This record gives sequence, C-alpha cells and structure tokens, in this order.
Amino acid sequence: MKNKKYAFAGNRAFVLQRMRELDLNIVKIWAVRGSYLERYLDQEGLEYTTIGDKNKFLKDMKSTDFDFFISNGLPVILPEEIFGDSKKYVNIHPSLLPDLRGRDPVPGAILYGRDSGATCHLMNKGIDSGDIIAQIEIPHSEDLDAGLLYQLSFMAEADVFESAYDKQFQPVRKQMLRDTDIYYSYQPADMDIDLGKDTAVSIELKVKAFSTGNKGARIYVDDRIFSCSNVVCLQNPYVKEQYAESPWGKILLQYEDQLVVKNIYSELLKFTIKYRGGKLC
Repeated sequence: MKNKKYAFAGNRAFVLQRMRELDLNIVKIWAVRGSYLERYLDQEGLEYTTIGDKNKFLKDMKSTDFDFFISNGLPVILPEEIFGDSKKYVNIHPSLLPDLRGRDPVPGAILYGRDSGATCHLMNKGIDSGDIIAQIEIPHSEDLDAGLLYQLSFMAEADVFESAYDKQFQPVRKQMLRDTDIYYSYQPADMDIDLGKDTAVSIELKVKAFSTGNKGARIYVDDRIFSCSNVVCLQNPYVKEQYAESPWGKILLQYEDQLVVKNIYSELLKFTIKYRGGKLC
C-alpha cells in the first residue's frame, strides 16, 4: 500500500499528519482557503493548492495521477461520474455514520446528547452515505463540549484512517439508515437561547454545542444580544433568596464578563459572555 499514490483534500490536518507518519506517497494536497489545514501546510512548508473555484478544483483533480483520494472536511460534492474510474475515493467523517450525517456532526452530538466518533467510508454520489470501512466510537458524556469533542474527533479521524489503511480500504458493511439516525447541519436559530422556553439543561447544551471559534449561543435580554461561552445554573441559597421575586428575562446582575438572568422556570443562570476585539459580544 505504501507504493500507491495518495491525494488529500480538506480543511483538517490530523489525518494528513498520520499519512505523513505512515510515510505514504502523497502526490497532491488541496486545502480549503483559510482552514487549519492551510495554516499547518504553511508552517510545515509543504506544497499545496488552495480550493477556491469548484470547477477548477474538479478539473485539477481529474488531471492528477493518484490511486487513493482521501477527503477530510472537503466542502465539495464530487460528481457521480467521477466514481466510475479505477481510483478509490475515501472520506473521513467525524461521527458514527449513518448517525449525524451532514456538515456539523460535532455540535449536533452535543446538542442531542449522542455518541460520536469517526468513520472512514467509501465515497459515492450521496452525502456521507458510502460503505463503511472502519469506525471509532467516542461515547457521549456530560463533560464534553464542542471544543473538546472537536479535538477528540480529530484524533479519532487519524486513528480511523490508519485502521482503514491497515484494511487496505476494503469496506466491511453498507450503511443502513435507522429511524433514530439524524442529519445535522446547524442553522443560526439553533444557537438562540429563549429564556421564555428553554430550561437550564437545554440552555447548557446549546452553550456547549456552540462554544468554539466565532460561534456562541446567543441570549437576547433587555433588548441586547450577548454571545455566551459558558453557563452555570446557580444553586447558592443566598443568591436564590436575593432574586426570588425578580422578573425573568431581565439582567439581574452584571460584572466583568458575567451575566446573571432568570428564565421562565425561575432558574438562575450565570453566563460567561464572549469578548471580541476587547468588547462584549
């Protein structure tokens, strides 16, 4: 397998790092513009092509000589006719397929309390629907937030790639959709906290699910919008007594980057507010 030619395309670096550790013959790398992968390649001084125009990328891809095409975070759906040649097209997805297909499986796993992991599968005309080669499970636990789960998923993706490589990328089973499986690509409204509807538990899940990067669960209070990075349901008896008669949906206490409000269920919630450019979000 080491004498085969490999092409890699995507936005993440852990799988590519593992390919380099395995000393595979990587003949071409395409990186999504502005991605972590692009920064990694620049740091390592590796040659690559930036993915910009889809048609240009597909033309370049078709003209490249490789045996295995490895996709990891590639935001391009390959045309059906491309799978008719003798090359093998493989994708690594950060979930236990067929559950959590779609663009955002990591926040989806947090939001819906589902087991996660990584799957290496053959690519076909569908989205994340090809035959499974290997899988690694990351069980759901309450101490996971999106930031940590992303890192664990990246590690699992590298491990599942190596497992698939050891199997010479031969599939072990087809994907069979179950009634409980979901497809998740987040919508902006998923990040909104509704103090007149959401319980402390559901608010905590939203904050954990969107705790990374420029994302952040959003709370609308006193005609202002705040982006939150953490939330705690306060249980201290003195605090609860102080605000027992206070209205819900209002700022009760604000200091530093902390905000205390009450929801319609009289649960006191202390939010940590994100800063951007020295200003509160």
